[in-house]
Amino acid sequence: NDFAGAENAIKLDSLGYGWMVLLSGTVANARRLISIYQEHLASLIEPLTMGNVHAVMSVPPKLYKEELAEEFVWSRLARSYEWFLNEGNTKLPDGVYSQILFDVQNINLQCDLLLAGFINGADCLLTVERDGTVRDHDSFATVGSGATVAECALYQRGCARWMGVLEAAYCVYEAKRLSEIAPGVGRETSLVVLEPIEGKQPLVKLSGGKELKFLDQHYKRMGLRPF
Repeated sequence: NDFAGAENAIKLDSLGYGWMVLLSGTVANARRLISIYQEHLASLIEPLTMGNVHAVMSVPPKLYKEELAEEFVWSRLARSYEWFLNEGNTKLPDGVYSQILFDVQNINLQCDLLLAGFINGADCLLTVERDGTVRDHDSFATVGSGATVAECALYQRGCARWMGVLEAAYCVYEAKRLSEIAPGVGRETSLVVLEPIEGKQPLVKLSGGKELKFLDQHYKRMGLRPF
């Protein structure tokens, strides 16, 4: 299965430098985009700040779209993307040029990413959409085929950044369980808690059977019930 929504897919990865990533969509594309992020972060000279994080995190999707455009144009013309941009409008029939240009403009990354990290101890949450757009989020963010259902559930619960870990964990667990009605969302659930460590990779706590059983008991009592 090539989709991250599969139950047996590993959907959590590290970007390094204090950032974790949750992926959704076509696994190969997501892994390639993650590798571009890792290379980009490793090449930074200036440290990440709240002022530059959006601009810095917007670069890898652009690079990946250029890579996909190169592959697409080569598959159609056996020419480089640079040749297409510089000479395509004069060397190709108008219809061919216009169609390829349209297709390039609509290239889709075929994946979504949720980026979570800390900058000087402050949490930072962003998503990368399939068109390459990077968005900032305050209290929570969702990705994947169940994102709409999960987002509605989190809004309904009033999930906010000031919540304690236990209350926030229940909100997230409930949102995940409700989102299982969406195609591609597996029933197996993992819960991860990140904590900042000065100058190091964030501490990752994986909730095991005991914690999930506790949340499930509350979900059966407080969650959505049949009419």
